[in-house]
Amino acid sequence: MYEVIFDDKAIEFLEYPDKKIKSFKLNPPRKEVKPKIPLTREEVKEIFDAAEENLRDYAILKTLYYSTIRSRELCNLNISDIDFQRQKIRTISKGHHYDERNIHPDALKAIGHYLNIRPQAKKDHEHALFLNSKRERIGRTFLHNMIKQYATKAKITKRVYPHLFRTSSITHMHNAGASIPDIMAQSRHRNIDTLLKHYINPSEEHNREIYLKTLSFNTNNDGQPQKTIKRKQPKQDREDNHSTIEQILATQLANGTITPEVYLRAVSKIKKEYENMSVPIYG
Repeated sequence: MYEVIFDDKAIEFLEYPDKKIKSFKLNPPRKEVKPKIPLTREEVKEIFDAAEENLRDYAILKTLYYSTIRSRELCNLNISDIDFQRQKIRTISKGHHYDERNIHPDALKAIGHYLNIRPQAKKDHEHALFLNSKRERIGRTFLHNMIKQYATKAKITKRVYPHLFRTSSITHMHNAGASIPDIMAQSRHRNIDTLLKHYINPSEEHNREIYLKTLSFNTNNDGQPQKTIKRKQPKQDREDNHSTIEQILATQLANGTITPEVYLRAVSKIKKEYENMSVPIYG
């Protein structure tokens, strides 16, 4: 049996059914956000290999992955935005201001090969870096369809779309040991919460590997068996210290920095202190 509880508005309506009551506005249910499953390095390479024969698409894919830029930023790229000498790429960010970030030499090489065969652009599209079959600047629909085509060709079963390359490259940087500030400098994220919530997506295998690596007593931070280090006994430590001091004094005596009398007096004092030093006993 269920207990029904009425609020004040409902009771008022039951007592006075003719009275008009303002309707309540109900918020629609929140749309379920599907988790972004990044591509693995092997899957990214398979997509690269599938597009290798098309120099334009090959350059687009490598630019998208290596620069961590958004699809809109890639479509708006101009030839002048690529700095081959400094290995930098310039983009117009969400705030409509220019950002500059690193771009991998592998991507620069692919862009260079494409520029050698890039067709002459139509009017008003002369500065565009990537052109479609109509010799016009590429758009986001073209980019989405092109990536889907090569993902299918590479037999990637997960849903692949342009922004997934950004998510994947950021995740790969994190898994490889890049710090959060380094990742933000490359991805140009200004909100660390957004980066951690939507982009840092380590796999379960990676999480388990890090878990075992950091909490195992028999491995070091590299996951390799830890070498047993034999600690010296207190007596051995003192012997090493006294031997080192005697060597320093002998060197100073040979260089004429100290006199023989000073040397003998210092060595005698060291030996006397060593003989009278007791070894602490811990219960």
